[in-house]
Amino acid sequence: MRKQILILVLLASGLVASRYVYIYPCARPILYKVGSIDSKFGVQEDKLLKNLKSAEDVWEQPSNRNLFDFSSDAQLTVNFVYDSRQALKTNITKQEQSLTSQNRSLDAQINDYEKQVADFKNRSAQLNTEINDWNSKGGAPPEVYDQLISRQKALQQEADRLNQLAKSLNQKAQNYNSGVLKINNTISTFNQELSAKPEEGIYNSGTQTIDIFFITDKNELVHTLAHEFGHARDLDHLDDSRAIMYPMTSMIITATPGDLSSLEQVCARRSYWDVVANYLELLYNRFSE
Repeated sequence: MRKQILILVLLASGLVASRYVYIYPCARPILYKVGSIDSKFGVQEDKLLKNLKSAEDVWEQPSNRNLFDFSSDAQLTVNFVYDSRQALKTNITKQEQSLTSQNRSLDAQINDYEKQVADFKNRSAQLNTEINDWNSKGGAPPEVYDQLISRQKALQQEADRLNQLAKSLNQKAQNYNSGVLKINNTISTFNQELSAKPEEGIYNSGTQTIDIFFITDKNELVHTLAHEFGHARDLDHLDDSRAIMYPMTSMIITATPGDLSSLEQVCARRSYWDVVANYLELLYNRFSE
């Protein structure tokens, strides 16, 4: 019985003492490393490391804290996982480039065709004027007549060539329009997949991983990385479309006052007992659901 009382007294004194032991959650930076990078991204690791450093700066510069550091021995691993959305985005980019090239080429060919048609019409009008002039005079001399007939045949051949060129240009225009229809369908599929799975990255606290699924723009990637870094620091989502911790990705790479306020709350000094109490409450809520 005395032993039990002694243990309870010691435990109670330990809890009292722990109220004066403080924990500083952001005293040490979270170490991270780069894991797998799917080669289909076509992005070099050194470039991604620069983007990761930019994501660090989103939090570290305004807070004046060292919150994240790269280390090859880190537990937190950032992976770049090429999924169906990235495949569609890559396909869209390639189609856009092809259509842009086709459009420029087609515009140049149409402009050249229109110049040739204008020149043909001028020469045809000149020939008709000369023929009418000679007809009004009762006819042309044999040598002039032969020249007029020769020019008339040449213009007919030119007309046939221009008609064939027009058919070719029409076919190219149809191919271009088909390409526009195809890319619109691809964009529609991409938007549907993005709607069903909007996240560009996910932080998993259990596996200590950040998986980035697709890359569209440098700033958008930095925003996504900074957002997932925020989750790694236990930050929750914010209902502010300009915030880094807003659920939807954007190209904003500047932390808002709301972001920084959330960070300060997470990094605030806490007593050991408060941390234990919060953890026990979390466990209770989890198992009572």
